[in-house]
Amino acid sequence: PFLSVPVAKEMTPYRRYRSFTGCIRNLIVDSQVYDLASPGESVDSMPGCRLTDGVCVTMAGPSCGVHGSCLADWGSFSCECRPGFTGHKCDKAVPEFSFDSNSAVRFQLRGGSSSRRTNIQLLLRTRSTSGVLLSVASRDVNEYIILEIIEGHISARANLGDGSHSLRLSGHRVDIGQWVLVSLSRHDNMFTLRLEQGSGSREVQAQLGSRRELVVHPASLMVGNRPNSGESDFQGCLRDVRFNGHVLPLDGQNRDLVTILERRGVTSGCSSDACSSQPCRSPMRCIDLWRKHQCKCPGTQVTVTSDAGQHRCVPSPCGPSSCRNGGVCQALSPDSYQCQCQEGFRGQRCELGQVKGHRLTALSASSILAISMCLLVFIVVLVAVTVWNQKGSRNKFRKRGVYHIPAEHESWEDIRENILNYNEEGGGEQDQNGYDITELKRPLCSSLSQSSSCTTAPLIKSSPGSQEEVHPSSSSCSSGAPYLSIPHHHHHHH
Repeated sequence: PFLSVPVAKEMTPYRRYRSFTGCIRNLIVDSQVYDLASPGESVDSMPGCRLTDGVCVTMAGPSCGVHGSCLADWGSFSCECRPGFTGHKCDKAVPEFSFDSNSAVRFQLRGGSSSRRTNIQLLLRTRSTSGVLLSVASRDVNEYIILEIIEGHISARANLGDGSHSLRLSGHRVDIGQWVLVSLSRHDNMFTLRLEQGSGSREVQAQLGSRRELVVHPASLMVGNRPNSGESDFQGCLRDVRFNGHVLPLDGQNRDLVTILERRGVTSGCSSDACSSQPCRSPMRCIDLWRKHQCKCPGTQVTVTSDAGQHRCVPSPCGPSSCRNGGVCQALSPDSYQCQCQEGFRGQRCELGQVKGHRLTALSASSILAISMCLLVFIVVLVAVTVWNQKGSRNKFRKRGVYHIPAEHESWEDIRENILNYNEEGGGEQDQNGYDITELKRPLCSSLSQSSSCTTAPLIKSSPGSQEEVHPSSSSCSSGAPYLSIPHHHHHHH
């Protein structure tokens, strides 16, 4: 898209420069195309180009057709045709031409040609693994640019005066018998090879050498071969060959800016007669795969190859009910087959329904942090509740320093061992496992002075199932001792 810049605002960092007024498009930096329709910051600019947009809308309209795009200019327009089409309205299909053995077409260019830029584009179809597609050279032929096929891959070879250098696009093969769009662009010593629209594995870019100019001799442009060589000819089909924006006529007719100097081994059309020699024995049938054939059994029969290399046809293992739910049966051998199931079904015979899975979307960093914080808070609360419950169980039977044990837990063994160390409450017994019950009959006085006298409290025995309490009936102790309430263990004291 265009970016219209009426008068760019002169911001503080750029006040010493004059702002640009006009339109910009096709902004490419380091082979990266920048989308001008959605800039990160925009000041006094807008999408489109008001100076030329009206030309294509009012003058061209649909004039460029479905195979072209309008290129607006000041008060005029032109149509840029897609590969394979030509004409003022891009409504004419470019014819195909077949290049046979020792074929070539040499052209004479009229007018000047840029020494720092080269643009080549063509459509090819071939089964050959090698051959020159297009070449240009200097007057002494020592400096050149060659677009060729090497080992089934597109390659560029160049010598701008500092030796031969090459660049290969190894991601995809072009000797597959199908039409392929190939382009080579050069700016100084930067070369870019593309297949189709490029990008990814369909594009490669590199600097070849250090020299930046090539003065092309006008009569050195050759398609299908290179000058003074008959061993590197291309065999296959070409159409819509363009050099620096000019369509090169392969039909032998001169154009305004291009004159044909030599044409050999080139015929119109791009037919294939791979089955004309009847290479398949009966009952097998020949399938033409464009200059390559395949022998196949008729109908649904399966081809079987013997140890001697002989082919014969046998009935297919596929039957009317081999695959269910619309599955397609594919024979692997005379005794085995495979079902290609429709979407939503699976199984050996496509008899099982398949539930579509939903791909989980990736969580953002903020979501992961929020979940982690929630888990951390939950763990802290859980630990706090656990500690609180344990603390409460220890103080369950404690009231004002006295432990009260219910009667239903009389079977508990020494409750002091289960709850609290007896020594920690001030008990004087060293033996924790046994004690003298008579010690409990005496009040625990905080002071044993000579002036104080304590009387022994009688033991009052309550009814069975109740508690025994030790309390003073009459005492002159100046300080009250704490009481201890213990469960009744059915001891009889005499």
